[in-house]
Amino acid sequence: MHPGVTGEQHLDGADFDSPQLGIIWDTIRALTAKRIQPTPATLISENANVDTSLLVECSGLGIPANAKIYADQIRAAAFRRDLDGKLARAHQLIGEGASPADVLADLTAVRPPMDKKPEAMDADDFIHQQLPAEEWIVNGLIARGDRLILTGEEGVGKSVCLRQIAVCAAAGVHPFTGDVSPVRRVLYVDLENPNRIMIRSFASIMNPLHLQSRIPLRIARFPQGMDLTKTPDRLTLRQLIADNAPDLLVIGPIYKMFVGGAAQKEEDLARAVTACLDQLREEFGFALAMEHHAPHRQQGFSNRDLRPIGSSLWLRWPEFGLGLAKGEGFDPERNRIVDVKHWRGDRDTRPWPAHLEQGSILPWIGTDRDGSMLRRSA
Repeated sequence: MHPGVTGEQHLDGADFDSPQLGIIWDTIRALTAKRIQPTPATLISENANVDTSLLVECSGLGIPANAKIYADQIRAAAFRRDLDGKLARAHQLIGEGASPADVLADLTAVRPPMDKKPEAMDADDFIHQQLPAEEWIVNGLIARGDRLILTGEEGVGKSVCLRQIAVCAAAGVHPFTGDVSPVRRVLYVDLENPNRIMIRSFASIMNPLHLQSRIPLRIARFPQGMDLTKTPDRLTLRQLIADNAPDLLVIGPIYKMFVGGAAQKEEDLARAVTACLDQLREEFGFALAMEHHAPHRQQGFSNRDLRPIGSSLWLRWPEFGLGLAKGEGFDPERNRIVDVKHWRGDRDTRPWPAHLEQGSILPWIGTDRDGSMLRRSA
């Protein structure tokens, strides 16, 4: 009955042994596709054939934490029923003198139900499909649906940079040029920092802007982290997103998005987290900006590797992978300047600043490769 759970389980009503359960499931899927909350009343309104007594019994059982395991069991049972029926039919056909080759062909046509039904388009239809115009969340920099991972050395200001992007997107200001940008709804989900640090940091960004009214920026804190490999935390994040409908989701750091045991591989955990975020991004259509940590400096090397620590999936997954490194003459008190380094090839050309320097209004201002300020008003 929870849309988040329903959307993750790719089942058809025909996969259920009970026709009535199949009718209920297909009706739930139809309602969630229309963004209507499934309840006994809405289900009956959508399909008069729904068995109300069975529906009340099911809805009283709550939301299972292991819904995917149940879905796999339903698919396996559907496969067994299909195969059992084909075997019985094959036995009958052999007894009637049918061609063994025809009987075998009928048997080998049995396929296990797919976790997700594959779809394909004709090539001509594919290349001629009408695409919507690119919708900018930050003018020229971040488009709807983009994924950005920002890494950096400790203390250079990567968290502050993401907070500045969040505040400016909600205030209608380009974070690095000061130009007017669309006002966007932003959800900032912090998984690490104490409340006191968060209040000070956001106040230092918002107060100098002298905002005349509230901006559509919402902040949620889970300093203990979230485990997006588990259904309860996936549903919590989904509900936050559904309630706030962000154009931009800023979340992190990544290492606080999963809890792995000794037997779990980094790659498996990363795949589970990215699958969750991609499903939410596809469902709600937001852009995504995340913070991640870089490996420690290796002994004997002067340059710090800014690629994300952990699974190599984090290298391949985002559209943009940027790292902040201390620039020449960096001083945390008097001369804060960092170089913006691309640790993966961008999937599109965007005017990311080559450097960030300490600003007088916002924490960071963008500069180009000649050191000229992109925003001279700061």
